[in-house]
Amino acid sequence: MVHDENPEGMPIATLFSSLVTTEILIPIFIEIKKRVPNFITNVLMSDDINSFPNAWEEAFGNDFKHLLCSWHFIRNWNSNVSTKAIKPEKWTYCYRNGLVINTNMKLEQWHRQLKYEEAEGKVMKRLDKTISLLLAAIAKNLLSCVSSIERGKLTSRVALILKTQRE
Repeated sequence: MVHDENPEGMPIATLFSSLVTTEILIPIFIEIKKRVPNFITNVLMSDDINSFPNAWEEAFGNDFKHLLCSWHFIRNWNSNVSTKAIKPEKWTYCYRNGLVINTNMKLEQWHRQLKYEEAEGKVMKRLDKTISLLLAAIAKNLLSCVSSIERGKLTSRVALILKTQRE
């Protein structure tokens, strides 16, 4: 998931796997690099496993800041207090100044869209149906992105002003 021009989240790749290891992630990151050779990121946000940052560094090799997802951090806090205290620069908000990223809300919004709007809350068990659903959701996102670029982003503040003017 990356920021687009609005800045909204735009999915750029999807991986279906029962394992999350560095060896599994490296090929997908290398494919992203092949398709977008000038892609550079300053921040990578993930859960608290080394697979993501290790694979990212292997594929892209650029200097980036690895942040921990707040939701995963809070969920794991009680079970792992000692290890979290060792690396506060990965999870405390004071170290996120100037990084333009605070949460993974765009990814969570994408997950909600897939699960509740597209799949109607059902657990997807078949890969073919899941891929079809995913492609439909991506098409919807792209259409929304193009239309918001064409007409200009309608923020909640602008929507409130327009609603007030109509009344």
